[in-house]
Amino acid sequence: MKADFADWFACPPATVPGEGKLLCFPAAASGPRTYRGWSAALGPRIEVRPVRLPGRETRLRERGYTSFPPLIDSLAAAVGPPDGRPLALFGHSLGALVAFELAHRLHRDEHTVIRLVVAASPPPHSAETPTAVPPGPAELLRHLRALGTIPRSVFGDPDALRLILPSAAADFALAGSYAYERRTPLRCPILVLGGRQDDHVTLSTLALWESETTARCTVRLLPGDHSFPDQSAHHVLRELATTLGADLDAFAADRSSLG
Repeated sequence: MKADFADWFACPPATVPGEGKLLCFPAAASGPRTYRGWSAALGPRIEVRPVRLPGRETRLRERGYTSFPPLIDSLAAAVGPPDGRPLALFGHSLGALVAFELAHRLHRDEHTVIRLVVAASPPPHSAETPTAVPPGPAELLRHLRALGTIPRSVFGDPDALRLILPSAAADFALAGSYAYERRTPLRCPILVLGGRQDDHVTLSTLALWESETTARCTVRLLPGDHSFPDQSAHHVLRELATTLGADLDAFAADRSSLG
């Protein structure tokens, strides 16, 4: 698999080098297009870089990952060594587990991770983490409809479905492969976002994320169901702009105090 940052992390329109990078990890079967307007909305301080996993867009011919360890190895290699700028990670649903595991790896690799943001996801130690979906197009489609993270128009487009189903199958196999490893909690703060109408992940489950960090864990509920990052993107972006702006200010102050 490729290990180049530009292959793995898309560069949406209006993206400029910022004070920090926000790496974004979408829900199962989704891709970088989900974050198309985020760079303009978050402003020049934050460089938005959504992941482009195998099986999406320019990587359609590549086979998707079905196991976490090699995926995290590849992502860490693509991010590369620290460049002095802090990193924040955003993950939606399955993407939250990927972001969580990568945050641990980046800490180990001596990157400065200033924030983990997880949306519509139970914590990794919860019994409610995603499970594998039985193989077969009909079951995959049923599960995708239930999650609501794919636009409804796609289900009536056979050509679009042919493109999505292989990556969806890989993503759900990836989810089913997840094995939680108990270790020292993250040092970065966690912002947990949930949808008020989400039937898949409850407020009490979201609150359990607090055990995964030694820093502050904040839970916010926003309008929408499991796909609220798409339905209520302006609410999500407002939370991110406020939170990451404060994180970057704190990072700059800490670096200044060190001389």
